Amino acid sequence: MKTTTRTRTPTGTFKAERTPGEALTREELARMTSDVLKKLHARAAGDRFYPRESDQALMAIIRAFVAGVSALNSVLRDGEIGELERRLTALEEQRHENS
Repeated sequence: MKTTTRTRTPTGTFKAERTPGEALTREELARMTSDVLKKLHARAAGDRFYPRESDQALMAIIRAFVAGVSALNSVLRDGEIGELERRLTALEEQRHENS
């Protein structure tokens, strides 16, 4: 599933343009979060940690990523709860009809 295309701006940098598509799944969120955690672990677990100028920007991006993951996870959970409630209601109605 391709969600972004990369195009060059006049200054030579890349600009991501989001293409509408399906929402991320829990599995995709888990993979993305794992990738971020692996990057953080590799950065922090070396023999010796050397701070970089880019660390503050990286942490800001990671905080925004975590906030987005949390928000989407809540939306996915709410959808799953709604689906479970609908299924439970259908089962209860079926049980009531059969009694």
